Amino acid sequence: MNGNEQPVRPFQLRRRLLSGCDALVAVAAAVAISALALEYGFYEPLPVSRGLLHVIQACVLAVFVIDRLLHLGLTLRRRQYLRHNWLDFSLIAIAAAVAVAVYTRKLHFRLLSVAAMYVVITQVYILAVLVTRLVGFQIKVAGSGIHPMWVLIGGFAVAILFGTGLLMLPRAAPADPVGVQVRNVPENLADLYMVPHTDGALVMGVKRGTAADEAGIKDDDFIVAVDGAPVRSAAELRNRQLALTPARTAEFTVYRRPQLEVRGGPVQPRRKTTVPVMIASTPVGFVDALFTGTSATCVTGLLVRDTATEYTTFGQVVILTLIQLGGLGIMVFGTVFALLAGRQLSIRESLLAERALAESGGIGQITRMVKFAVVAALSMELVGAAIMYPMWRDYAQTAGAGRATFRTAFHAVSAFCNAGFSLQPNSLESEVLTRHWQVIGVMAPLIFLGGLGFPVLYDVTRFARTALMRMLGRGRSATRSLTLHSRLVLTTSVGLVVAGALALVVIEQASHPGQTFGHPQKYQDNPHLDGAGPRLLEGGAGQRAQKAIFQSITARTAGFNTFRMDSLSPGGKLWMCLLMIVGGSPAGTAGGLKTVTVAVLVLTIWSMLRRRQSVEGFRRTIAEPFIRKAVTLAGLYLSLVMIITLLLCVTMYGRRLAATGQEPTFIQLFFEACSACGTVGLSCGVTGSLTTFGKYVIIAGMFIGRLGPLTMLMALTMRLRPARYAYPTEEVVLG
Repeated sequence: MNGNEQPVRPFQLRRRLLSGCDALVAVAAAVAISALALEYGFYEPLPVSRGLLHVIQACVLAVFVIDRLLHLGLTLRRRQYLRHNWLDFSLIAIAAAVAVAVYTRKLHFRLLSVAAMYVVITQVYILAVLVTRLVGFQIKVAGSGIHPMWVLIGGFAVAILFGTGLLMLPRAAPADPVGVQVRNVPENLADLYMVPHTDGALVMGVKRGTAADEAGIKDDDFIVAVDGAPVRSAAELRNRQLALTPARTAEFTVYRRPQLEVRGGPVQPRRKTTVPVMIASTPVGFVDALFTGTSATCVTGLLVRDTATEYTTFGQVVILTLIQLGGLGIMVFGTVFALLAGRQLSIRESLLAERALAESGGIGQITRMVKFAVVAALSMELVGAAIMYPMWRDYAQTAGAGRATFRTAFHAVSAFCNAGFSLQPNSLESEVLTRHWQVIGVMAPLIFLGGLGFPVLYDVTRFARTALMRMLGRGRSATRSLTLHSRLVLTTSVGLVVAGALALVVIEQASHPGQTFGHPQKYQDNPHLDGAGPRLLEGGAGQRAQKAIFQSITARTAGFNTFRMDSLSPGGKLWMCLLMIVGGSPAGTAGGLKTVTVAVLVLTIWSMLRRRQSVEGFRRTIAEPFIRKAVTLAGLYLSLVMIITLLLCVTMYGRRLAATGQEPTFIQLFFEACSACGTVGLSCGVTGSLTTFGKYVIIAGMFIGRLGPLTMLMALTMRLRPARYAYPTEEVVLG
């Protein structure tokens, strides 16, 4: 050894080894994500052999296990390390126990071989470790010097980008349309069409450039089977096309007329033949995937691709996961995993949870609130799904119990998180759904409860518990009262539901083309009106009330609809825009200006009219900083809506909507902007016809609307320090 060289001390060697392990684990995590994406995100044949992917995954598992064991061996506080990482070691123990049981034949699975079971164990362990490592990374970021607002913004951005990548995988998109237009053959016309029977689908047209055109399917072909499975009707063929797996050849069995017939000779019968059709798939593009990922994470519900028909079950599961993450909040989930791992929240982690849940208090209070938020959300979603199952089972009778269960869970989560995503192309407009009481009796309460905010739900739960204990004689004599925040939220929310429904019915009734406003003759001002009423006024009084109440609830950020929004009158659209601007309540799954902000502004105006020196509500005085914050929020939010509307007017000028073939009106674009900024998801048909720039505009509106314009502005101006001086006051003229 050179005399100038210093010997490596043991703690320095230990630190280098641990740093090298961390770097190796980071590489292994990236490799694991890539291997899982290649195996489950692509159709057969895979870009890489499945066996090689399983070997890579086994190597990754070995790296994860060795890393934990090496950390345990090198750390000086092994007991503390085991306590902080008990979840990782529990996963190692469970995976090892199951693997040994499978190897010794003590655990047997009829559907899986031993090799397949090892693969399942490996992949489940890798997924669990990836989740725990991701949470650990989030905890490290939260404990760093980064401002909590930037951590919150970065969490949403990372979730959106990760979801975008998953939605761009080939398996997220279904097979491309085969390209045939078909119809049924009536029994009395079987001889005319020269078909042996009427069980099948008659081809009426083939679209150029499609798989059917390239395969040689022709007009007048009679399709009777696909891959050997009989086709009994045109509708069954359409459904069968949606279930076809891309990157393979499907065998279409058809009856075809002979190409050459002798004039005047006997009519030749159709000949049975098999036509191989290559099924292709076009992955979702970046812009559409980013739009869908942002809409799901920001729980909006605006769509450029139909969730039901243009995404596979894999893509729908990705969307559902993003909805749940975005609804409860990425920081809330990270905090829950940290608590499950037995860690205590640091001050910065508590600030993040406080920012996500708008809850002030000590660390203990924040911990209780986080636990309550997750338990309450999952419980209400589970109960709602159980009650709604018969409705979705009736809606999709031919889909099977498994698909009905997934559809039920999807809509329960989408309703509570106020996302508005639906697995039907026309949301809840189907008569099969609207006749079920669960739409107004389950989905509407889920939307309403999700929009109240977790602090209000927590406060109401405590109030109800203490009141019940007092009734049973087991509690204190005094009942805990609701906070001012809860009173403002509950009063404003209930008032908006009732007033919103009544005003919507009145506006639509007054906007009826046959309305004369007391004039003795109808249509005297315009005799060319047809007198057709709006969709809201169709049906009896009960159906009208149900539609109005449901739309009044869903307009404040849920996004479901029981009739087309474009069928509303301009006045009805404007009223819906006002409801969307108000939105839900703070620290919930809803967006918008928020009910408390509107309530504080209304109380401020009322106090000014009463010549009161302070703003009061429910015998409480609201502090001046909260009033200034409410005014700032209102100004920033309305400015955001106006900017998004202006940009949409610029980018959509001279363009026609695909749904109507006409240029969008201002109220339609304003409706779209309010829906995006309020994270609502309702649309008048503009979303599907947006330009690329228009999609980016809506993406920005959804992202800023979910986080809040004040959060974004404070994150950009957090380096500014408050001034320690004040200028002389001087009066100005107002009004």
